[in-house]
Amino acid sequence: MAPVPTICKIYQNKSAEGYSSLSYNLSLFSCLIWVYYAHLKPNSVLLISINAIGCLILTSYITIYLVFATRKDRVCGF
Repeated sequence: MAPVPTICKIYQNKSAEGYSSLSYNLSLFSCLIWVYYAHLKPNSVLLISINAIGCLILTSYITIYLVFATRKDRVCGF
């Protein structure tokens, strides 16, 4: 929940303002790896659910970033 102020600022100003999306992308990748691991491990419903919620939240952050980022920031990302 730490990037919420940054995402709110991006949304309010309708501009990515030079912020990097690298941390959001890496966090999403990490959550996806944890979901994959949880599918391999038996009885890991809690692990799957927590990381699936994390994936949804991070996907919304990345979507908001991509909507308001410039073309250069979308391609490069950092």
